[in-house]
Amino acid sequence: MKSICITLLLLSLSLIAFAQQTYIGTVINRQTKAPIPYITIKLTKEKIATAADDKGDFELVSTNGRTNDTLLLSGVGYKAVKVPIQGFINNTKIELIEDAVFLNEVRISSNKRKLIKKELNPFKTSQVTLPEQPFAMMAQAAIKLSSPEIFSLLKTVKINRRIGDYDTYTNTEARFRIHVFDVDSVTGGPGEDIVHQIIEVYDKDKREIEIDLTPYNIVIPGKDFFVGVEWLYISANESISGGLGHEFHGLTYMDYEVLYHPIIHNIRSDKSGQKIHTWYKVAPRLPWEFLGAKGKTFFWNIAISAEIEY
Repeated sequence: MKSICITLLLLSLSLIAFAQQTYIGTVINRQTKAPIPYITIKLTKEKIATAADDKGDFELVSTNGRTNDTLLLSGVGYKAVKVPIQGFINNTKIELIEDAVFLNEVRISSNKRKLIKKELNPFKTSQVTLPEQPFAMMAQAAIKLSSPEIFSLLKTVKINRRIGDYDTYTNTEARFRIHVFDVDSVTGGPGEDIVHQIIEVYDKDKREIEIDLTPYNIVIPGKDFFVGVEWLYISANESISGGLGHEFHGLTYMDYEVLYHPIIHNIRSDKSGQKIHTWYKVAPRLPWEFLGAKGKTFFWNIAISAEIEY
């Protein structure tokens, strides 16, 4: 019996290892042999991507075990290269050729192309408020954002939350997770998580939390994507609010409500026609729901913004 269990365990580990594959390499200039930084590397069928670091090194993790996929390497000023993953050897140096036509066009106007930074869903502190049902009583919430270009690099995420006066108990600690999703082609809501790492955030007392995502090299494959928050239902995040009393058979009872940090604000709008981009889950195993669905009377979005570079 023991040997059977060990065999099954080894088989399970083998299947997991087979399903997950990591591709590691370095991108260099064919002519100069110098590393090329920030090149985009994408698995074309699995539709996941990453970016090379400032030394041209990259690491891309596949989770579906395809053997017929292709690595597509592309970047400004270089011709795109396709590399079949079948037979791919890790720590390979992949050479890219300069795109002479493109480089000539660029040199006419500028010696160096500057990357553009853009904030998506920007808001001011004066625009945020706490909704009737706070973003603190659900499993996840996410907002849809749109980049002007494909393959943009996600740099930072900001959330604006409520601390202090809303809580009867003054706990302000928040431990939560950040997710980045592609767009589900059927529902239009959050789809697959495009980051295969756990991004867990801890903050003690900031009203506006800024999360630096540059270490994760998150490349957005398309223009549209979702940034979401996952609440962790742990005692360290608990905050008790309320305290309204009512009488029953001569006894006074107090009504309390337990919320979990971060208690995220919404972006207030005076216009009932504000376009809603927020989706949420009331429980981990339940499907995503659209906040602006027919029958719902919400006119606000969750206070999450992001900065991209392209």
